[in-house]
Amino acid sequence: MNYSLLNYWAGKTKKILSNLVLLIAIACLTSCGSKIEADPDEHLYAVKQGKYYGFIDPHGQMVVSPQFAYAFNFSEGLAAVNIGGTTSGRDVPTDGKWGFINPKGQFIINPFYYSPENGALPYDLERLPLVMHDGYRFVDSLAAVRLEEGWVYINTENQIAIPKAYSEKDGKRTHYIIQSARTFREGRAAVYLGDGWGYIDKTGKIVIEPKYLFPIDFRQGFAVLMTKKEERVCIDRDGHRVFSQYRIETNFHESISSFKEGFKGERTFDSDKYRLGMMNRQGHILVQAQFDEVGFFGNGLCPVLVGSEKSGTPTYSDLANTQDIEGGKWGYVNTNGFFQINPVYDWAKGFRSGLAAVKTGHVWGYINTSQQAVFPPQFKFAGFFDGPVAIVRLRPEGQDTYENRFAYINTDGEIIWIE
Repeated sequence: MNYSLLNYWAGKTKKILSNLVLLIAIACLTSCGSKIEADPDEHLYAVKQGKYYGFIDPHGQMVVSPQFAYAFNFSEGLAAVNIGGTTSGRDVPTDGKWGFINPKGQFIINPFYYSPENGALPYDLERLPLVMHDGYRFVDSLAAVRLEEGWVYINTENQIAIPKAYSEKDGKRTHYIIQSARTFREGRAAVYLGDGWGYIDKTGKIVIEPKYLFPIDFRQGFAVLMTKKEERVCIDRDGHRVFSQYRIETNFHESISSFKEGFKGERTFDSDKYRLGMMNRQGHILVQAQFDEVGFFGNGLCPVLVGSEKSGTPTYSDLANTQDIEGGKWGYVNTNGFFQINPVYDWAKGFRSGLAAVKTGHVWGYINTSQQAVFPPQFKFAGFFDGPVAIVRLRPEGQDTYENRFAYINTDGEIIWIE
């Protein structure tokens, strides 16, 4: 899940909730089905043809015919698919049953598991944690799936490896039903136990108490979270708070995170005090605070925003209050903070597979690390590359044949499949 979700929680308004729903939908579309694969030959992508989902290969050839009510992408050789569910647009169905198929379309785990909650409106803040799951894909041979009474983790043999979360105190073990769950990352999985999000290990033991508002996956040993007091903290895999001298803004990518210096309860018109810098995993500052916004590193480059104006003067403290920004341009810097690609874009995303999505005006395109336009600006939406393929939403000029349709593109600059 994108960490920008945390910024939206603080206000708790209808507008904030609307943005949350949008971000959750985009996250599910672009990342919930992303693959973590050992074998590059299993790169298959779930596509919707008419009412049903099938799978294409990186060349756009249909290799598993459309027959499923919904499907996630492959991970560790298996893909979760829904049978019998009722589809509505691209929302995950709330009915039907889920199983797992191999790349030939054969069921390895029969449809048995319940559909998770989805992010469709309306819902209230109490239900919000239930839609922040990230299951139904195998990582390290474990996948989170939902039974009628709650979530469990199964192995590739369809055995329940983690039936419940548990804690131990004074030799006594207490079990907890998992009400929402995410995929394992670095030996930790975020679980919602009714009073907050915490983390379990691969035995189901609670190693980080459930006291956080949002489920953020660990990356390179750390996770940036928000407490129930809306305080932004960075913790290690044991739950210990680290880098408390800074306000860490993003998880670590390529061993680098962005930060703001830790002002306490100030109210200021000095926008320089809201700028971001970069630090490494040892807490050493690599680039002094000078950017308005910072994305994440990929292929040695990081998108940053400069030249914008801040609106409003919120109290800046440990809390996750953030300012609105207007204007400015995005470019890409290296690990020393020097621009490798000048700030000329209206929005920019991080590099994956050597390409990054950039926005000019109201349309997106893709550039390579040499700033060559592999795809000129033409898309309404541009996702991150998942291996050699990315999902986009079309906006062709001069025709509306494919208007608003989703499509897949490859790193060679070709559209390989259109919905």
